[in-house]
Amino acid sequence: MLNLKTFMTYLLTLCVALFIVACDGGSDCEEGAGDAAGAAAGSEEMAAGADEECEEGGAVGGETGAGDAAGETAGDDAGAEPVAAYTRVIVIDTTTDVNNDGVPGVDICEIEVSCDGGPVNGDNASFAYDPEASESPICDGSNGDNCLCKNQVNPTCTSGIDRTDGELAFNGDAACGDDYVSLGISGYIEYDNPALASCSSIDVTVTEKEGPNEESYNVALCTDAADNINISEMMFGDACETIGSGTDGGSTSFSWSAPAGE
Repeated sequence: MLNLKTFMTYLLTLCVALFIVACDGGSDCEEGAGDAAGAAAGSEEMAAGADEECEEGGAVGGETGAGDAAGETAGDDAGAEPVAAYTRVIVIDTTTDVNNDGVPGVDICEIEVSCDGGPVNGDNASFAYDPEASESPICDGSNGDNCLCKNQVNPTCTSGIDRTDGELAFNGDAACGDDYVSLGISGYIEYDNPALASCSSIDVTVTEKEGPNEESYNVALCTDAADNINISEMMFGDACETIGSGTDGGSTSFSWSAPAGE
């Protein structure tokens, strides 16, 4: 814009000079020269005004662009995904060695769940355990290898205790005597409580029965959207989050906290 202003001023000045030279000094020439000079001055003012308008337009555009960028940033922040509402605790067997004593997989004596450092409201809590979801069939007298004791079946199942009774893991008895449930190979047990969705931290304590065989398990928190419970879903799926694993007998605690700032 500065080059255009200079060019216009030069052009009008040249016109005035030529006009003056062409005249012989008459009054008409003087009036014409005055008019030309006035036109030149007016053109300079118009060019200067155009510069000011461009500068103002640039400032407004800059402010508008900054506002748009800020709006986009705020929109992105407002659209951030919320923290997953975990309502389920899953303990799943990851044992690789199979024993033949009617209790394959990890043996769980007790599972305790707390919310924000204290007891969780258990009014709507429930548990689920389906032995048929594991790779270990129920012992029937013909399958002594990798079978789960549900009934008295000699010579494998002689205790008379149903090792597929999931309630044994939630009866408040963590002494780990004869009071435990066997998950079977790749089997799992679930604690479900809608009250967990409002917790900013969740603690899970698993008490496993010690034995001669090395058994292992993973612990995960899942949302209601998890409909295919397996190791892959718990480790890599969007509906679950693994919070730890255990291999030793006794009590082991696992903790989860909501991300900071969420």
